[in-house]
Amino acid sequence: MEENKVVELNEEEMDDVAGGKVRAGGSKNPLAPKAGYAVHKITATDTLIRIANKYGTTVAKIMAANPSIKDKNLIRTGYYLYVPTK
Repeated sequence: MEENKVVELNEEEMDDVAGGKVRAGGSKNPLAPKAGYAVHKITATDTLIRIANKYGTTVAKIMAANPSIKDKNLIRTGYYLYVPTK
């Protein structure tokens, strides 16, 4: 299985990659607790695959829980995600 590399981009680079329309998935601000979900703060070594494996879920379920994720390869260090735990 191929694993994606984490690349840190600044705001301008994010706009270039996203065509000025789509930002990296997740939330800049801490998320409120929600039943059935863990709140995960993205680190520099995280990928959605690693996060999914850590919590025993799938990338598809994480993406469904976080509609702001438009590209599974664009998550941002320091942002927060809901991760399904059930």
